[in-house]
Amino acid sequence: MLTKKQIVEKAVASDSYFGFDKEVFVTYLTFNQAKPLLKPEVTSEKWGKVRSLSRVEEDMKSYMIFAISKAADHRGISAHRSIEKMQAYTAILEVDDQIDWERYRNYGAPILRQICDAMGWQELYTTEIEDWDRKPFDRMSQSKKCRDSCNEGCG
Repeated sequence: MLTKKQIVEKAVASDSYFGFDKEVFVTYLTFNQAKPLLKPEVTSEKWGKVRSLSRVEEDMKSYMIFAISKAADHRGISAHRSIEKMQAYTAILEVDDQIDWERYRNYGAPILRQICDAMGWQELYTTEIEDWDRKPFDRMSQSKKCRDSCNEGCG
């Protein structure tokens, strides 16, 4: 796992398109550590509680459930945001080199599946969670359309 100093370095060096990865990075930093990443109007008084690095995997798994639902629902901007955040989580856990980040199609579903596989979370895309059917995502994560008749750009 990255140290807090390495997290700051990674966040400062990030060239992500929207910068959503920084939302994850700063979550685990103190105000002083995060200062180079913050807007000038953010003050230490406004700074929230710092999350422990020991919670990164738990936080990531919880966010993965949301990310899968956005990909399966064909939510383009939300799906892209999820991928950027997953890049930060995997960087902190130092598993980002196991993922083919170039496979962004089907709203990022193949990337999310790779992350689940790397983390041992196959149950997130092969079973039902909160009564949501994972079958469309499972197909999308294999670079197939969610259903044969879909015309929403997931194939």
